[in-house]
Amino acid sequence: MSRESILLTAGGVVLLLVLMILGYWGYTEFVALPPITVVPTLAPFDESKWVNPYYSTELEGASELRIRYLDPVTLDTYRRPERVTGRQLWEFLNAMNASILAGSYRAECPDHVRMTFVRADGSRFMLRACLDGVVFLRGVPGAVNEELPMPTRFSQVILPYLPEEWRNLLDIP
Repeated sequence: MSRESILLTAGGVVLLLVLMILGYWGYTEFVALPPITVVPTLAPFDESKWVNPYYSTELEGASELRIRYLDPVTLDTYRRPERVTGRQLWEFLNAMNASILAGSYRAECPDHVRMTFVRADGSRFMLRACLDGVVFLRGVPGAVNEELPMPTRFSQVILPYLPEEWRNLLDIP
């Protein structure tokens, strides 16, 4: 192996390490995130009950998420629009990519969280969420007047964006 090829190989390894470190620290503008492969519904013959919220809300290529939560004191206004992009957005989208059995809507549980996604085409789509042990998504196409009990990993992803009063409503192991 020539001296030049050793130097080129060493330079490539250093560049790869720098890109990995930048990605770890959240500098995702420089590091490509892995694509999300859509999880199919478990029972394609009964799609009215099994819904993939990532697929049915057409979030592939989404560029931004705004999270607002219901004020725990007044219970009448939504606070703190939090802007989520890059790796954190990818975590949300990846956690939403699951086939979930829709359940009946519970009116007694308020919409604790509102999430507005900016899709790849620039359009916006809002989902609502009730917090009762897990996150129950509302407003998902294919689950009209129904809720989707999201997996624990979705609760773990949304937890840092919630006030303490709403965090206590989730059962996180």
